[in-house]
Amino acid sequence: MTNSTHRLFFALTPADSWLSQLQDLQRELNQHDWSRYIRWTPLDNFHITLRFVGQCDNELAQFLWQQLGDQIIPLHYRLLPVRISLFPGQRRPVVLALNLQKTEALEQLVNCINGLCDDAGLTPERNSYRPHLTLGRVKQRIPDPAKEKIATLLEDSLHLPPASVAASLQMLHSDTRPDGAVYTALASQRLE
Repeated sequence: MTNSTHRLFFALTPADSWLSQLQDLQRELNQHDWSRYIRWTPLDNFHITLRFVGQCDNELAQFLWQQLGDQIIPLHYRLLPVRISLFPGQRRPVVLALNLQKTEALEQLVNCINGLCDDAGLTPERNSYRPHLTLGRVKQRIPDPAKEKIATLLEDSLHLPPASVAASLQMLHSDTRPDGAVYTALASQRLE
């Protein structure tokens, strides 16, 4: 870790076998006129956020990762697609997301990370955990008629990718840039 502070979060990365299916899904979605409102997530940025930490110095980041490693037994975290939606909701969407089932294993992992962050004096997580993978970010306000088209399409005619497993647990640094976020793994543990 070279920078003194990081915009930090914990995430699971999907298995390589799932990536091409996610890209196919993006291509299918990109065929619609409303896709001009979406900036598609690059393949290298696909992840399932477990906990956003925020600004964090090297010492705290290393401490959190070490504590997490002491508590987590690598498991197979199943990634079970439920539906695609505008997230966090249709009224003011931020992303187009592949929502995932909140399995017991995912919930235990998130609770463990939240507990470590709370014990370290970080601001407690206010929101209920809603596992999802960001397919694309809303790059400009979506007009209501386009939101309705998106909602209808997502309810009626898409084939979700099959279930998969997480490939790794990572602690990531997020560098937000005008053309999109760049994520750098500060630490990683294979799960497969």
